[in-house]
Amino acid sequence: MFQQFNTNCPRCHSEVSPERLNLNPAVCDHCGHVLSTRETETEKKMVKSYQWAMFITAGVVIFGHLFFSAWGGYTLEVRWLQLFGGDSISTHERMAQICLETFQYDCVEKHYVAMSRQDSSHLLKLGKFQMSRQRYAAAADTLREYVARHEDPNYDAAYLLARSLSESGQIEEASVQFEKIIRANTEILQLTAVQKYVEMLMKHQQWAKAQAIIEEIRKRGEAVQDFMQPQYSEIKQKLGGTQS
Repeated sequence: MFQQFNTNCPRCHSEVSPERLNLNPAVCDHCGHVLSTRETETEKKMVKSYQWAMFITAGVVIFGHLFFSAWGGYTLEVRWLQLFGGDSISTHERMAQICLETFQYDCVEKHYVAMSRQDSSHLLKLGKFQMSRQRYAAAADTLREYVARHEDPNYDAAYLLARSLSESGQIEEASVQFEKIIRANTEILQLTAVQKYVEMLMKHQQWAKAQAIIEEIRKRGEAVQDFMQPQYSEIKQKLGGTQS
């Protein structure tokens, strides 16, 4: 068994001939040293210790990679928040920020959802984020809930709800929301919302309704007499009329 690990004499370091190695006990043919089985067992243990050391080192490297790869330099902070941060809004807000900075967008949305369950005002933030990911149907559900929970939702929420409904193909409900924005009692005419509304109607070939909306807006003053002229011309052509 000794020759499987070393064929040199441990005393004089000369190579022992195969014939001497096969003797029991093996004897060095240079210095006469008896190669005991104890030396062989020691060498075995050394090899096993080396193998275990390599195995442990590889395990530490793999564990370290898995531990740090997802969170990078935020790993220790994330582990602290996960262990001791609890379910507070501030914890979820910080986690969402870290997830955003490490490009883990499902993780961002998960923490926005957790925040909105505790405070419905965060539904608007969640809806905006879902819109940015083009998850329009989910955004529509989120923003619809936000509008329902707030008696006087701001223009931003109403507009995003109309947009998300439009993008997710919920045309009738989107039209209702756009109409609310256009006819809201505000001093500011929301031309961006009107433009998106007309574009949606044109996309779904609702030419007459799109024409009526543009003409209604043009009646509101000199400043909007040429509002959406290219689209208006296209609509008139589709309806077979003449441009005004």
